[in-house]
Amino acid sequence: MSTPPKPLVIQTEDLDPQPAAWLAERCELVVCPSTDPRFEKLLPRAAGLVVRTYTYVNPAMLAKAPNLKVVGRAGVALENIDLPECRKRGVKVVHTPGANTR
Repeated sequence: MSTPPKPLVIQTEDLDPQPAAWLAERCELVVCPSTDPRFEKLLPRAAGLVVRTYTYVNPAMLAKAPNLKVVGRAGVALENIDLPECRKRGVKVVHTPGANTR
């Protein structure tokens, strides 16, 4: 019996090494900025997307990611994520509102 493949998660911007390592143990984590030509090729397979400040999750991007289940924003605000479009497509959006506080 073979092990099912791990879901693909694209990390578009830098993360602290500890949470990135935790995530990499649980999925196929690919670090690829949204400006990289590989990004467009990875999107159709992506189950998850981890963004920070400079990646904009908009309808055009979501249309290229039919298997996307979750967008994780490593940070507080969600202004770079089209929440109504994610909701319409059944994509869950999570973020880390207390990450920068002690």
